Amino acid sequence: MSVLLIRILLICAIPLEIYILVKGIKLLRKAFHGKIILELPLDKLSENFMLTKSGIYSIWWKGQFLQSIPIHVFKPKIINQTTKEIIPLIPSLLAPRSNDFYEARLEVYTFRAKQGNYILEIVEGTSVNVFQTEIARYFSGNKNFDYTKIRIQIRESQSQLLTLLGIPICIIGGGGLIVSFVFSLLADQIF
Repeated sequence: MSVLLIRILLICAIPLEIYILVKGIKLLRKAFHGKIILELPLDKLSENFMLTKSGIYSIWWKGQFLQSIPIHVFKPKIINQTTKEIIPLIPSLLAPRSNDFYEARLEVYTFRAKQGNYILEIVEGTSVNVFQTEIARYFSGNKNFDYTKIRIQIRESQSQLLTLLGIPICIIGGGGLIVSFVFSLLADQIF
């Protein structure tokens, strides 16, 4: 195979790799930037909300950047208003975090729910595992929290498996893009 043909094939692969990279980024972005269904300040312990479609949703803690939040003191509970059934909350596998140097967010749970009316209640308990609870207790101590600045959000989300799949897709797309670009430039010396 000639060097020119190899170079053309590598350059032709670049749009495909860009497409793969963009798809991976969209998968990861959806995990962080789902539509907000409800935002509840922690000083208000209960709120009704409506889901207009069945799907996967996530629960995020939101507070000021570099400030402790009481994730080791409170946990959310979601109840279907019609059936009075408690919706099972699945601890977030990766616990994604997001911040803009003013506010920070932490995903703690995901859940699957059907269309309908629900109640979000904040109850005593912990939103994180034992190790994270001990760290939270150590850093917050006997601190008094400003509950008006700490909020719980419910957002549209996706399966945690899709979020995990987004990472290797980004690596494959980005890595392939770099390899194709570099190898097309150095094809004379490599091949």
